[in-house]
Amino acid sequence: MKYLIQDRGYRMYMQGRSGSYSNDVGTAITETLPSWLSEKGNIETRVIKSDDPEFWRILSDERMSLERQISDLKIKLHTATLNLSKIEDAFKSR
Repeated sequence: MKYLIQDRGYRMYMQGRSGSYSNDVGTAITETLPSWLSEKGNIETRVIKSDDPEFWRILSDERMSLERQISDLKIKLHTATLNLSKIEDAFKSR
């Protein structure tokens, strides 16, 4: 069984980091719950188990978001590389 631990602000608990929450889903996937939390969660924290379709919806949404981010970053990197090359060429011809 895998788990996501989510607070009321929809941030994910970072396993192994006491009181640490983040919007990063991938690093929040865990196979063990902290000792202070049961599978039922509590008033402040929701436990989403991998047998819950919501677990897979969250992962699917995050995967699509990360794929878009990576694509955007590749375009930015290509543009920055091209611009740097043109600037270096200008310096060489001076």
